[in-house]
Amino acid sequence: MSKTIEKYKLIIADDHPIFRAGVNAALKSLPFISKISEAANGEEVISILSDELHDLVLMDIKMSPMNGMEATRIITKKFPLTKVIALSMHDDEEYVVAIFETGAAGYLIKNADKEEIEKAIKEVLNGGQYFSKDVSKTLLSYLQRLKNPKDQAEQDASQKERIRDITFLICHEFNNQKIGEILYLSPRTIEGYRSQIFKATKTNNLVGLIKFSIENKIMEDAKLNKKFAKALAEKKELIKRAM
Repeated sequence: MSKTIEKYKLIIADDHPIFRAGVNAALKSLPFISKISEAANGEEVISILSDELHDLVLMDIKMSPMNGMEATRIITKKFPLTKVIALSMHDDEEYVVAIFETGAAGYLIKNADKEEIEKAIKEVLNGGQYFSKDVSKTLLSYLQRLKNPKDQAEQDASQKERIRDITFLICHEFNNQKIGEILYLSPRTIEGYRSQIFKATKTNNLVGLIKFSIENKIMEDAKLNKKFAKALAEKKELIKRAM
């Protein structure tokens, strides 16, 4: 008598239809997958889960209007039985640590082959965690630095850079949602930084913060203007169209 295979429901969340179709085609033949749903952004993932509970989400990090980071935070709280494996083209520490902190159980680079995706899915569904090889190295390096007090200065520098980034974007009138999308952080996290920034600069409104930023050469910082050139250009184009 053959053993019954437990079946699972899966969501593929990515804003590129061709990518979703490719992953769907690769996974639909797996014997332990009973259903595959597709979503183009985080809001659609939450909507699907609200209608029908799924066991696992393959979640692209960068989507709009709700990105994968924010969607994963919601899933962790609202649908704790649903596991999330993040998908990204990046293995930079900022991305890896951020998604790890949301409660995701895995992280795959998008060029992973079918065998690795299947391995990751099985590992996570069985209650474990899975990180691509390069991602594991990045995460290990980060955790080792946390234990090493000599690297505290580097961590402080990274924190100062993030605060400077957010200050620059606030002064250019990006809201919490948009800043979160740009920096791959949740709107709630950005709100926390926003409060911290206003308190630290002793300013009460945007005008005061802009004045502070001009006086401290944040607004004219060439590095920041180059770093966020794309976001600034997109905002400028939206304003132009609205006029």
